[in-house]
Amino acid sequence: MIGLPWPFCRKSARGGNTRKKQRRSRSKEGAAAAAAFDPTCNDFQTATRLESIFQSPSRSTASLQPGRSLRYHLPLSLPVRLLHQLTSVLRTIEFWFGVCSTLTLFTVLVAAAAPQSPAFGKGKPPNKARPVQFRLPIWLGAPSEKAESEVATSNLKITADKAPIKVSAWRGPESPALLFVALDLVGDIATADQARKAIVDEVHALSIQFWAGLISGQEQMFVVQEPTGDRVLFQQKLQELTQIGKAGLLESVQPVADLATGVLLNSEVRVAIVFITDSDIGNYRADYLNPPVNASDGRDLSRRFAGRALQEKISRMAQLMARNQVPLFIVHIDPGLDPLNRSYHNGLKQLAEVSGGKCLLSKSRGDIPLNIHEAFQWAKSFHLAEFTLEGPKRGYKRLEVELAEDRKSLALRLVHPARVFLP
Repeated sequence: MIGLPWPFCRKSARGGNTRKKQRRSRSKEGAAAAAAFDPTCNDFQTATRLESIFQSPSRSTASLQPGRSLRYHLPLSLPVRLLHQLTSVLRTIEFWFGVCSTLTLFTVLVAAAAPQSPAFGKGKPPNKARPVQFRLPIWLGAPSEKAESEVATSNLKITADKAPIKVSAWRGPESPALLFVALDLVGDIATADQARKAIVDEVHALSIQFWAGLISGQEQMFVVQEPTGDRVLFQQKLQELTQIGKAGLLESVQPVADLATGVLLNSEVRVAIVFITDSDIGNYRADYLNPPVNASDGRDLSRRFAGRALQEKISRMAQLMARNQVPLFIVHIDPGLDPLNRSYHNGLKQLAEVSGGKCLLSKSRGDIPLNIHEAFQWAKSFHLAEFTLEGPKRGYKRLEVELAEDRKSLALRLVHPARVFLP
């Protein structure tokens, strides 16, 4: 065997020693990697140690040497980081799932221990009964009957839906009262002047406990004169009222009734409305002359029955007028005779009677003073019963008024609104 020079032998020896050191280093790194993959260890320093092992310069250099095993030289920093993040996410989800489960169990236990309120029951909580004040006009017969006016509250029996009502106050025709005179005169001037003269005569004939107010009902409501006891001032304002424009009773009667009801509920006096009109159904700004809903539909009933649109409007207005508590008396001084105007007059009667009032139609000019006088007599002669209703539900309640057993011999004809609205 031929020997090599010393430097070469020394270098070979050194090379062998280097290979031994590298093998020992690889075994240590493998052990460290195995320890790093221990599933019981979740320390971030382990991942950092693995990253330093597999990305060290010595490993990168050694991986390029031919004939070396690449088992420990792959760049494993990314998989290790993803595994660590996945483990952290799973542990976080497990933690919050436990917290939510605990809170849910706590909520169920608290709800079971707390007393159950009506909101958690099967049905809705019952509405609280609200006391509502009402003032009902009652006539002891027609004014022409001259019935006895001395009737005490103990002699009256009032029921609402068959439930008895206790009357808290009772006012007779001699008590103070307000009369609102509303005018809707846009037709013949001679007829309107005759109506104005009859109104002036009736206002001057009022006793001292009556105050009169003047309202214009042409197209919209306008207060011309507030209630006053000065008859001369009322007459002056009445003569100054103009007669221009379109008919407006259907548009102004509801605001007038709302105004009078507000005065009634906030004062201690009786209140009534006398509405004088000569309106024609064809003289309104709105078209009530039976317009077709669908002109192309041959089966459209609105074109076959006269006054269908007007009847629907009157029905809606009657529902609203029933909520007012002031009697309304309508005097038509120049009623038309065609079928559509007859339907209009029937609607006016419905609006007046729903509040306990009347609608008087003048067949000729001679009937104008008589009808206005009768309307004022009805407006002056009613009694006022004050009471309170309570109920959980809003809606209409049917009223019945009767005399006590010891007063039925008087044979009085009681006139009053048929129902009231509980808001």
